[in-house]
This record gives sequence, C-alpha cells and structure tokens, in this order.
Amino acid sequence: MRAILAVFILVVVATVQSASGTFLVRFHIGVDLLLLSVISCALLSGGTVALMIAAGAGLLQDALGSGAFGIGAAVDLSIAFLITLLRRRLWVSHWTTQSGLALLATLCAGALYALAASVRGGGAPWGPGALAARACANAVLAPPVYRIWHAVLR
Repeated sequence: MRAILAVFILVVVATVQSASGTFLVRFHIGVDLLLLSVISCALLSGGTVALMIAAGAGLLQDALGSGAFGIGAAVDLSIAFLITLLRRRLWVSHWTTQSGLALLATLCAGALYALAASVRGGGAPWGPGALAARACANAVLAPPVYRIWHAVLR
C-alpha cells in the first residue's frame, strides 16, 4: 500500500512542479520538487526503495522536460545513491541536514546537467545565478517535503 501511495505522491509532485514552473519563472526562481522528493526518500528509507523512487522521479522529470531522455534519471539515481551511502552518518531528522543536503544536491545536479549538456554540445540549462536561486529555494522547501515523505513512508 505504501508503494502505491508513494507512486501517487510522486505523480502529484511532478504535476505540481510542472504547473508551478511557469508561475515561478516570472520571479526567476526554480524549484525542483522531484529532487527534494528523491533526497527525502533517500534520507528516510535508503537502499532499493530510494533508488526506485529516484529512478521514477528522474523518468518523470525527463518526461516533463525538454532535455535528453535519461539524464534526469541518471542524476537523481547518483544523488540518491550518494545520500544512501551517507545516511547512517547524518542526523537525518534535523532540518539543517535536510536543507544543507538540498542545497548541495541542487548544486551537484546543476553541475551534472551542465556536464551532460557540454557532452552533447549544448550550453548549461541554468546560469550561476539561477542555479544559486534554485538551490536556495530547494533548501527552504526541503524540511516540509521531508515531513510529507516521512508521513508517507513511515
């Protein structure tokens, strides 16, 4: 039952992210709710559950985006894998850990997307200012998203 609820929440998060993207672009703020879901699930469950949710979130992100298909899944899987490895060494229930990981994961995801774009011969999807604004917005929203996923997965 939790798996069905997790898939439903992931689809709702993807829908909210795609709907809010056009609104927040006016303010030059980007929020990556799917990445925050991946971070929260990796902090809460770890292991194969986190990797399955990361793969699903990455594929949803690829389906909603305009980039090459598979890049979002690779980025989300690598971030979920790293957080899963570090999970036992972190105080996962503290909001500063959640915010700090969201900030770092957003910057890492931006670097990985820029690397993938340079391999394909294109430019980076965001500039440094837009990436910093996205990282700060994700850091602010990380604790509430963590609480929602905590209620779903526990």
